[in-house]
Amino acid sequence: MKKITYESVRRVFSYLIMLAFTVIFALYLSGRTGWFLFTVMIMMPLISLFAAFIMRRCISIETSITETTLFKGKDTVLGLTVRNTGFFPTPPVIIELQCSDGLASENASEKLSVTVLPRSEQTFETQYKAVRWCYAKVGVSAVYIMDYLFMIPIKLPAYSGSGDISYDVKIIPDIKSLSTSSELLKQADEAAARFSDSEETSDTRALGFTGVAGYEHREYVPGDPLKRINWKISAKKDRLMVRLDENLTARRHAIVLDRVDSSGNSEYAETCGESMLGILSLIVQSGYSAAAWFYSGSAWINEEIEDEGSLEKLRLDLAGYRFDKSADVRIPFDEIAECTHNGGTIILFTPCLDAVASAQTAGSGTYAKNDVQVMAAAASFGDNVNASGAWLIARDGSMTSVH
Repeated sequence: MKKITYESVRRVFSYLIMLAFTVIFALYLSGRTGWFLFTVMIMMPLISLFAAFIMRRCISIETSITETTLFKGKDTVLGLTVRNTGFFPTPPVIIELQCSDGLASENASEKLSVTVLPRSEQTFETQYKAVRWCYAKVGVSAVYIMDYLFMIPIKLPAYSGSGDISYDVKIIPDIKSLSTSSELLKQADEAAARFSDSEETSDTRALGFTGVAGYEHREYVPGDPLKRINWKISAKKDRLMVRLDENLTARRHAIVLDRVDSSGNSEYAETCGESMLGILSLIVQSGYSAAAWFYSGSAWINEEIEDEGSLEKLRLDLAGYRFDKSADVRIPFDEIAECTHNGGTIILFTPCLDAVASAQTAGSGTYAKNDVQVMAAAASFGDNVNASGAWLIARDGSMTSVH
């Protein structure tokens, strides 16, 4: 039996009132007619319930879906067929639909009620549009029938809420279009140079991750290797200038997508993931590569992003990405640092910079394991969190440094 609803209680109460009226009729107006009506009224729900129990074996539900992997803005159609193999009309069949946050429909109803004629079927279609990057679920959450008097709900034996007629829908994220003068990448580029152990130099002109010609030198800061000082330009500018050589800056960044979303806000999660892809796109457009890290199922995946093809593969791999609410091992910084060149930079993209993530990223300086700089970009900040040194991601993908 399905849980009794308010409507069912209301109908049973109405039935009891009608039954009371037949008793009054029998006692004060016409005994024979009244008791006959009373008997009929007693038998009606029993017959209705008995017939519904028999007919439930003749009812079957089939579902179909046109697409289970969608780009944002594209549609998928859920098909639903209710079939009656019996010789009598079905009692009311109630179908409860489910649709998670990433999908939307203008005409979808959360509940359908249908009666099917003998030896026939009825088909319904509902169109859903992918509106947000996430792991989505669509389909039927429960199917039950009412007895013929609409008083008692009865679950169908094959559809007891097991989810056998629902579908997982993977929504592919967009790539945020970011400014080529991203301050986040400028800072990461400088951090990679500042913490580099390398003494190599090159005469190759480097554009840096900003993609802006002329970003080949910057002013000396304490800790820069002396070998990288360009004495000729320093003499002209009357201050020490260091080279940002290509062989020192390439392959410096590890871009990490957090596995935990403590914000509980799907918009923050979407902003985080799509901004991560935007940063990687900017790196690729500038002629560089980076390592992309994300959690998949039971392990961390490391993909080298070198061109548009590898970026598109990552985009498809992130379709339907699921954030956890918590994790014993939040981010494997040891493993990531081991795979990042000395003087490299790890940039963590997270929906919410909470206390756990903040302790390892914002304002942390270098990561001791491999002299790797750690930075954080977050769509939101948790309560009472030290966000100094982190970057706040706006909905449009723009980023602001927090001081």
